[in-house]
This record gives sequence, C-alpha cells and structure tokens, in this order.
Amino acid sequence: MPVTSLGTPDMLTLYRGHGAFVSDHVVQVNGEQLTAPEIVIATGSRPRTGPFLNLPI
Repeated sequence: MPVTSLGTPDMLTLYRGHGAFVSDHVVQVNGEQLTAPEIVIATGSRPRTGPFLNLPI
C-alpha cells in the first residue's frame, strides 16, 4: 500500500532508530512503545557499488 493512502504527511510521524514489533499494532523504537492502527516500517537503502556492476545481463 502506498504511503499516500495512509494520509497526508502531516498525519505521519517519523521515528529514527532501532525498532521491533511487540504485537500487531505496537512497535518499540529505541525503547519507546508506539501504538497505531497502521505502522509503516521504512528501512531505507543505499546503492551498492563494486565490480559486479560490470557483469553482462
């Protein structure tokens, strides 16, 4: 589900840190338990560089 279907940006709160689900609607981030009907976990990514980029497809 796209984030836009969850509401406008002012309806979302960003928490940075390490998190884990405690139950269906509870996530713990940096020791703080957060409850919500819908939780989005965005892990992020970084492009990887290296010699494998030159491999033929």
